[in-house]
Amino acid sequence: MRHPLLALERVASVTAKQLILETHVDMLHCRRPACAFYPEDELDHNPTNWCGPNPAAVVAMLKLVGFREITVVSQYSLAYRAARALKWSFERRGNLWTTFDQGRIVVHASR
Repeated sequence: MRHPLLALERVASVTAKQLILETHVDMLHCRRPACAFYPEDELDHNPTNWCGPNPAAVVAMLKLVGFREITVVSQYSLAYRAARALKWSFERRGNLWTTFDQGRIVVHASR
């Protein structure tokens, strides 16, 4: 999304009780809320991918838009990320460290 916080504000305005969010995450090494910016087609060669928040940023944004209980219920394991990074590196689909530092998470957020 080009404006993830704005999008979450709009989703929150129409969410009654619970939001289930699955999203791409980046900068998994960083514990502070942070977001990677993709100004061109750096993520999967897709110019519509604009940013990759880390899990701390996703949780912080959800709190900011009014959700009180936030639980990360699923995320790529360290072993999975390492195997994927090695595979993609050999296939020349991505940089080893960059791929290792990215993943997906599923978050449940309640009011």
